[in-house]
Amino acid sequence: MGIFSRTYFFKVIFISSVVLATSIVFGLALAYHYINKATGRQKYSAVRLMEHEQNKKLLLDQFNAQPVNFRTSDSLNLSGLLILREGAKRNLLVCHGYRMVKERLCSFPILFPQDNLLLFDHRAHGESEGDRTTIGYHEKKDVQAALKFLQTHDGTKNLPNFGIGISMGAVSLLGAACECQGFKGIVLDSSFAQLEDQASLRFSRKFHVFAKVFEMLAKRLFEYVMQFSLAEVDALIYAQCAQVPVLLIHSTHDAVSPLADVQKIYETIPSKKDLWVVENSHHAHIFHDCMHEYGSRVNQFFDSVTI
Repeated sequence: MGIFSRTYFFKVIFISSVVLATSIVFGLALAYHYINKATGRQKYSAVRLMEHEQNKKLLLDQFNAQPVNFRTSDSLNLSGLLILREGAKRNLLVCHGYRMVKERLCSFPILFPQDNLLLFDHRAHGESEGDRTTIGYHEKKDVQAALKFLQTHDGTKNLPNFGIGISMGAVSLLGAACECQGFKGIVLDSSFAQLEDQASLRFSRKFHVFAKVFEMLAKRLFEYVMQFSLAEVDALIYAQCAQVPVLLIHSTHDAVSPLADVQKIYETIPSKKDLWVVENSHHAHIFHDCMHEYGSRVNQFFDSVTI
């Protein structure tokens, strides 16, 4: 009986160890797949690619957009479209959101008809170089490179620079504005507060009861693969050192970044600030759903800063 008990005990230990090891390997494989999907280049459908081409043609033909390129401090070549206006009173740099491309911003020349505009693709998006997006960590360098381009280009170097950032672009813009001089005012549209909280929210929705275990595994693997932690992408830290006027725009129906996120950012910013909350739109769709009021409010904000 003693020998049987020991044999049974070792079998249980062996089987448990195999199950545990298999679960860890499977979890790591799933986490690596999830990280690659979240940070790798987006593959767009044929319909979406056609839409991008149509929007680009619109920008080139109707607004005389000029294809431009500029390089980041970590040597990535970024692609942009520059729209110059006769008698422009300012330059406007527009930073798109996660998985968006510059062509999705084709309504901005309509919203801001008197301004020079620079639309560009963040790293690992659209026509810009880069294998991975860092969802706001290195994208600060993209914004800084775009700002430097405006500061040195013959058609824009003598005008004040303003910025609009959408979602990931908002966090990147805020981070860049805190690290470099050059913006007179910025607009944060549909910004999230902390990337770590964003990830936790997505894990809970996708993996339900296994969310906490998978989250812990994925975060450790993310740090190993990406060489930075989710906690380092923190708009609240950036907000503490904001020195320029900031307009924050958010929707009560934003299911990606809760309204509480932008309220935290707003409360943290020490500089001049304003908050516009809308009810009839969703995450990163306000500029499309509320075009007239969007253009009116942002232009009014820019004018108040310029005075």
